[in-house]
Amino acid sequence: MPTNRTCVFPGRFQPFHNGHGEALVHALSLYQRAIVAISNAHISHTDRDPFTGGERYEMIAAYASEQGIAERVTIVPIGIDDAPTTWVSTIRALSPRFDDVYTRSPWSEAHFAYWGIANSPELLKGHTVRASVIRELMAAGGDWRSDVPVAVANVIDC
Repeated sequence: MPTNRTCVFPGRFQPFHNGHGEALVHALSLYQRAIVAISNAHISHTDRDPFTGGERYEMIAAYASEQGIAERVTIVPIGIDDAPTTWVSTIRALSPRFDDVYTRSPWSEAHFAYWGIANSPELLKGHTVRASVIRELMAAGGDWRSDVPVAVANVIDC
């Protein structure tokens, strides 16, 4: 049963994949609301960051709609470069209020902790999907669709 709390779920989401989707659904089993913070939203058209912030927004929105959770998800593009001294304060300034962070990244967890924001006490563990592998498959013309939600594949195909 979700608490009456809100978490922020930060990531680059290059692209939003099945592991991200599972984590978002899990976060919403714990929290009333999730804010998806798209980091580095201003960077695109590179091997590491091929999708624009707007494309990533559309991927996440399509997934949330497909899952019937859109009313509990707020998506906020964050146009910064993960600068350790400003990253969390920028997310806080651009996002609605949140209580906790939901992240498996030790880097993110440490930076939020510095600002007194705790990581979720119960994280989804075990997914093995890696966005870097998906990007490599895309570049090589391989089968990447099985690693992303159908709604996300449809956005990418547009």
